Amino acid sequence: MLARRPRASLRRRGDATIEADPRRLKDALFNLVGNAVEATPQGGNVEVEIDEVDRAARIAVRDSGRGMPPEVLERLGTPFFTTRDEGTGLGVVVARSAFAQHGGSLVYSSEPGQGTTAVGTLPLKSNQRSSDGAGAAG
Repeated sequence: MLARRPRASLRRRGDATIEADPRRLKDALFNLVGNAVEATPQGGNVEVEIDEVDRAARIAVRDSGRGMPPEVLERLGTPFFTTRDEGTGLGVVVARSAFAQHGGSLVYSSEPGQGTTAVGTLPLKSNQRSSDGAGAAG
């Protein structure tokens, strides 16, 4: 028998141009969106909003799920800490690592009964070449 997954509305708004390893970024976003969908009850919403703020791409993943109390939010990202029966506790670790390795960050905010927001930031793609010639086409 197949388990039924909660169905949620998924929306994306905005865009930005960054330089990143597409595989690592895809893994990070897959974890963030997957966690948000899993936490959202049937008929709920998951929103991915992308915008440019202070020379960085800001990617916010918001869910209308159950939210987390402060003691759970504090432990989020600790390897092997999970609130799900089938979880490994590594999804947030993978996502946070991917953002950090690209010069960015990942932070969470949550309130019980109000949902959770994960906000990742990444440097914008630079259109300028280094003045010492590094990276210049030859």
